[in-house]
Amino acid sequence: MKLNADTDRLGLGQNPRVWRAIRLLNTGLVAFFTLGQAQASMSMPGMQTSMVTQLRGLKGQAFDVAWSKAMMDHHAAAVAMARLEVQKGQVGKIKAAAAAVITDQTREIALMKGWLRQWNQPAYTPVVKLTAPAAGMSTDRWFLTEMIPHHQGAVAMSQLAPGHSQNAAVKSLSLQIIAAQTGEIRQYQTWLKTIR
Repeated sequence: MKLNADTDRLGLGQNPRVWRAIRLLNTGLVAFFTLGQAQASMSMPGMQTSMVTQLRGLKGQAFDVAWSKAMMDHHAAAVAMARLEVQKGQVGKIKAAAAAVITDQTREIALMKGWLRQWNQPAYTPVVKLTAPAAGMSTDRWFLTEMIPHHQGAVAMSQLAPGHSQNAAVKSLSLQIIAAQTGEIRQYQTWLKTIR
């Protein structure tokens, strides 16, 4: 498969497996954030499984590039959700958690953009479209409900890095993501029991 200048905006050259992995991620994220609430919740597990499956077939720098771009898109989606929670949420501890997501994941996006420069890859800017919570659902509950499977997807992607990456920095960040987001998932699940 030959990628032309229009389809190869991610700078993946002649590696169609990498390109398909990122295209699948982008398609899934757009679908997830533009569908209705019920449809979005149903599509998240399938989208994340497909992402992990595509990344699982890659090794070395091809994995590092694809993983970094996929994680940037993933982080950008989390930041978009967290910004809406900070703006419209009502529960202080959840708004504070969302603010922490914005800080941490914005920093990690910048780090991964730096890696792409080091690896002589074209600049990459993730784009995310986000819809508001479904009618009748509080922003706080929406944030928790959506962020739990979203974090689970990031953890699943990160669990691949130790066996597929050739880069110590990628492996290190993946372990940080696993630790941080696993803890956040547990906290969000606890809060969700009492947030309506």
